Amino acid sequence: MTLPALVSAVVITRGVQRLFWLSATLVTGMALIMTVSRGAFVAVTVAGACAVVMFRRYAPPGRLVAVAVGMAFAAIIVATLAFALGFGDLVYQRVVVGSSGDLGSTSSGRTEIWANALEVMMEHPLSFITGFGWRAYYVMPFRFAPHNHYLNQWFNLGITGLACSLLLFALPIRAAKAAITRASAAT
Repeated sequence: MTLPALVSAVVITRGVQRLFWLSATLVTGMALIMTVSRGAFVAVTVAGACAVVMFRRYAPPGRLVAVAVGMAFAAIIVATLAFALGFGDLVYQRVVVGSSGDLGSTSSGRTEIWANALEVMMEHPLSFITGFGWRAYYVMPFRFAPHNHYLNQWFNLGITGLACSLLLFALPIRAAKAAITRASAAT
């Protein structure tokens, strides 16, 4: 979650401060790679692309290209460090080998967990709207944690809980866009 703010700090600072924020970005990137979370890798890639599209009119194209090249270079450094520290085989196993099987094994069994939760919801169709109640998933006889924040919110709190979780992403993006519009008008 801190990676976008760190990248912003690298872009807007100079000198020793930039080195500090660049180091923090590299350490955060290493921590991300060490989680070996395919979902996190996809999320960072998609979020970066969305940010470029959303804020493209506020930065000169040359600056965007320079930042993209810099981030690609930083990603290569982070990946090289991760492989040098012995995480290469783990990343290979999770991303390449783990992605070549059926959907259940590719998702580490999570699709089965999600299917079980949705099956219980299907037995009680009103639960799609109302949910089962605060933290109800954990008192039901499920064997594993839901491994999906949004499904967990939907299962427990219904459409209201799911909407609130989605608003936690939408409202800060809206506020950032409004703030950058005001900042651009002021300069």
